[in-house]
Amino acid sequence: MENGGTKRYRYIEKLWEHDDLTRALCITGLRGSGKSTILRHFVEELRQWHVPERKIIYMDAREVEARSCDEFCSMVEAEIREDGSFIVLDSVDAVKDWDTAIYRISGDWKHRVYFAGNRLTAHDMKTKLYWKIDTLHVRPMSFLEYLDADPRGNKAHPDWCIGRYLRSGGLPVMLADYSDARALSVLKGIYETAVHEDLGDRVGMDRGSMDRVVEAVMGSGGPEDMRYYSDMAYVDDTSSTWSCLWALENWHLMDHTYEHGRGMGDIFPRFRMYMEDTGILHSVLPDMPTELLMENAVYGELMRRGCHVSSGSFRRREATFITYRNGKHEAIQVIEDLDDPLRRRWALDALERSGCEYRTLLTLENPDRDLPDSVSAWSLADWLLEKPDNRDDWS
Repeated sequence: MENGGTKRYRYIEKLWEHDDLTRALCITGLRGSGKSTILRHFVEELRQWHVPERKIIYMDAREVEARSCDEFCSMVEAEIREDGSFIVLDSVDAVKDWDTAIYRISGDWKHRVYFAGNRLTAHDMKTKLYWKIDTLHVRPMSFLEYLDADPRGNKAHPDWCIGRYLRSGGLPVMLADYSDARALSVLKGIYETAVHEDLGDRVGMDRGSMDRVVEAVMGSGGPEDMRYYSDMAYVDDTSSTWSCLWALENWHLMDHTYEHGRGMGDIFPRFRMYMEDTGILHSVLPDMPTELLMENAVYGELMRRGCHVSSGSFRRREATFITYRNGKHEAIQVIEDLDDPLRRRWALDALERSGCEYRTLLTLENPDRDLPDSVSAWSLADWLLEKPDNRDDWS
């Protein structure tokens, strides 16, 4: 198993600290943040500390091409030799009913179970698994962290380093450590090469359509606009897909043509229609729910304002609780499944214990409920942060 990539010790230490056999550890984070690399280096450290090979089970669901829950469980269970094993599973979201698979593999909780995937959301955490997992959120490397960690990085040639950083999954907003103008220039070069030549040829999109996306992004977005988009894109393994997704999101969220008074339920069909017209939705992003794009944009705007935002969801039949401490703007998200009274009660109790004022945001299920006039990420963030004293009654 090749262990390339940056060894990020603080996350590996967190994996070592997780010794609760009754709870599996879910590693979450954006695409390109290094979840798989961290898991591989953790397995490497297990071997370096002389953990018996028979107690180390590592499996990537995509590599073994397991698709069904039964198939994946059979593969993993066949490798388990004794209790107290370290079971490390990657790309579990490639398996249908992955939560059932994790529950079965954990069995009677005699092993340490670690798992990760690129599309694991609170919506997917079914009730039977909800109480049996802890999470470790991995953030993308900052540009300075990349320079310090990459042995090939040469600080004497920062332009070259910026290009490598962005192409390897770094997020533009993380370039705050460096010159805005130069970073934007390098980013534009990546759009004009990777997006046009790679993605355009592979997908068959005409140059004119791609040009309109890129020109709209680069024409509307200056260095300050880059700050609006923090945890915005689910970064794909290839720079071209990442660049295209980032461009599409910026293009739509910078478009101010949406009239006042429209509900959130209106922006998603229009966004999906555009993506279908350009041929991208089904060829490059077949599994990307459009709701995630607005969700990530709102998170990015909250983070730009100095908030800490945990993972959450803007999907149907869920509510996102935004909580923050007065004066500090510390946003914490507690995701609630409206169909589950137990989880609903747990979420409200957690909010009461936190001592924070909070506001609930009901999303697509009832889009006309006291939402802001505009559907942009900026106005949603304004609405969430400026009106903390209104609580919805869930009793």
